[in-house]
Parts: sequence; C-alpha cells; structure tokens
Amino acid sequence: MVRTGFVDRVEHMDELRSLVRSRILLRQGDAAAAREQARQAVRILDEVGDMPALRTEEVLYHSAVVQAAAGVREEADALLERARREVARKADLVTDDALRDRFLGQVSLNHAIREGEGFGR
Repeated sequence: MVRTGFVDRVEHMDELRSLVRSRILLRQGDAAAAREQARQAVRILDEVGDMPALRTEEVLYHSAVVQAAAGVREEADALLERARREVARKADLVTDDALRDRFLGQVSLNHAIREGEGFGR
C-alpha cells in the first residue's frame, strides 16, 4: 500500500481525537465510553504504527489509565507494560548517561509510566 502524507495525517488525527475523547469522557465519569475511545486510539496505533507529534508511549499510557479506571485491570496492565517497554527502548537509544537519566526521570510522562501513576494501586 502506498501511503501519503495526507493519509498519515488523517490517521494521526483520528488517533489523537480518540485519545483526547477518552480522557474527556473519563473526567466526565463515562468510563465505558472512555474505554472504547481509548481502545480505538490503540487500534489505530497498532494499525498505523508510530507517528510524529504523538508518542506511542503516550497513547499506550493514557489508554492504560482509562482501562484501569474502567476496571479492566488486565488490559490496563498490558498497556502499561507496552508503554514501559517503549520508554525503555527509547532510553536505550540515548548514549549519554546523564541525558538518559533525565529522559527517564525528568520527563513527566516517562516518570508517570515507570511509576504507574494513575493506577490507584
């Protein structure tokens, strides 16, 4: 299949919309609808792959938080583990120890992923 920049942008926007919707719906107390939107974001990520401007680990982590809030613990744990693997993979690409430590500890999303923040444990 030949991909165009336009198609990539449309799919990226769909992924982003689903992710944002899931977070809004969760805040509004609609865990079931939030769960479905989060699953849609992950489906798009799995179909399309990494895209610029929206980090893979971000989609996985926020989807995991939504699933945990909706009581779907097994799915949440699997998504969190995927997010952790993605952060670790990227950290392995950083050759400078100080920069790697900053990437892992001072980037708030990476810290949240590593610590499992938002999982109410």
